[in-house]
Amino acid sequence: MKVLFVCSSNVCRSPYCEFRFRKLMEETPELAKKVSEVNSGAVFNISNKLHKKAYQCMLEEGYDENILKAHRAKYIWFNYKMFKDADVIIGMTRWHKWCLPFSLRKKYINLSEVGGGEY
Repeated sequence: MKVLFVCSSNVCRSPYCEFRFRKLMEETPELAKKVSEVNSGAVFNISNKLHKKAYQCMLEEGYDENILKAHRAKYIWFNYKMFKDADVIIGMTRWHKWCLPFSLRKKYINLSEVGGGEY
């Protein structure tokens, strides 16, 4: 399964989810067997590097500084194949679903629905 986390700019929420999910896969071999790829992307803004507060927060949580510095936001229209190839697209808000092309919306679910079953 290919998992894609999305938010508006791919500089705070979605990269945090991507990095956290990768760590969860390292800690949970059963999950790692089911998930072949984890990415994050932007559906609205074209941005570049991690937001400084997100960067600092992830650094304090023990994420590798080199990996954080290497992160470059991926915008849907420049990385459409990544969006198209995802089996599930997990967004931060309902609004993010409506920023996706119609053909991708069937793969979309909100993070809160994944975690607790309701928005």
